[in-house]
Amino acid sequence: GHFPGPTVDVRSGQLTRIAWTNKLAGAIPVKAMWVRGEGPGAGKLPYNTPGAPGGFARPEVDALTAWTTVHVHGGHQNAGSDGATDHGITPGNSQLGEYFNDQPAAHLFYHDHAMSVTALNVLSGLVGHYMIRDDEEDRLDLPRGRYEIPLAIGDVNFDTDAQGRLTGQLLGKRVVAGHRPLPQPGTIPASIPFFGPFTMVNGVVWPYLSVETRTYRFRVVNVSLARAYRLAVIDELTGQTVAGAMTLIGTDLGLLDKPQVIDTLSLSCAERADVVIDFADHPGRRLKLVNTDVS
Repeated sequence: GHFPGPTVDVRSGQLTRIAWTNKLAGAIPVKAMWVRGEGPGAGKLPYNTPGAPGGFARPEVDALTAWTTVHVHGGHQNAGSDGATDHGITPGNSQLGEYFNDQPAAHLFYHDHAMSVTALNVLSGLVGHYMIRDDEEDRLDLPRGRYEIPLAIGDVNFDTDAQGRLTGQLLGKRVVAGHRPLPQPGTIPASIPFFGPFTMVNGVVWPYLSVETRTYRFRVVNVSLARAYRLAVIDELTGQTVAGAMTLIGTDLGLLDKPQVIDTLSLSCAERADVVIDFADHPGRRLKLVNTDVS
């Protein structure tokens, strides 16, 4: 019932054992389709339009057993705990993971890694933050508590009803490359990666956050299936980028040796960034974090 899943927060060097129990039931919450002939979006890449009309159903997805295997991305652990794609856990069973956390403070994340259905399971929301803390991070006195906000950013698509209104049903629609024959059930033809028309942050499309005039720390991870982002802070009134609004203090493997003031932040799939924004520099302004990459 969570998106993203609960955050795991541990100390460096703290041995952690987790039983990832598969309690999934019912059909997969993603309506999977093939579609052919959809045109480009704002940039050069073909774009998924909302709704299923013109698409072809994938009955083999509806008949899937809801199996999972959990991978802690960026963590140092034994292969048996690493969520290998062929370590399938069926409903009612558990995957026992042992994590040494023998690495500096860093923002890792966990996600489903089940063979052949990873994309559909991640699109369903099987992903979450995994934070490692250490003494060096503590000494920096960075924003904590409600002033440290993890952000899981991903693109999604939704089905529509007969009137063209969004229903909220997740739509995993893949565009078949070129004018190839229609795919047969159970086959995966050459297709263009999933690019959804909506950006979702922590399970909400285009959310809003009221902030105080103080410093905040944002722990950002790109959980998209294929889309990369080039994020910038925009003044909503002027539409202009706020130069130097973000300070990058860490990346995938932890804190940088020194902070870097940046105008834009590029994140490919599964990449993480540790960003500080001081809203005391922007009293009374309405700011937007937007994707400026339209390629």
